[in-house]
Amino acid sequence: MEQKGRKFPNSLKKYRKIYGYSQQQVAQLIGHKSKTKISNYENGIVVPSLKIMMKLSLIFRTLPQELFPHMFQKMRKEISKAEIKLQQQLSKKK
Repeated sequence: MEQKGRKFPNSLKKYRKIYGYSQQQVAQLIGHKSKTKISNYENGIVVPSLKIMMKLSLIFRTLPQELFPHMFQKMRKEISKAEIKLQQQLSKKK
């Protein structure tokens, strides 16, 4: 799946298609009035709030990191670096 040019690449469209939902149907399920926000989420223009991300995860019966794998990997790297730095700081205090 091509991800170039997307600020927040994700797998939302893939999962929506797997479940056979239209953008309007997903919007209705999560409580949005129009499909515009769903389109913005799918196109990586906007990241959904935590609440919406959890709803999407429930709708598509998958974990948030499956819907947003690039974001998850980026966060994993950031946390790993922060943990190493913290461990180094703690070992200096001993």
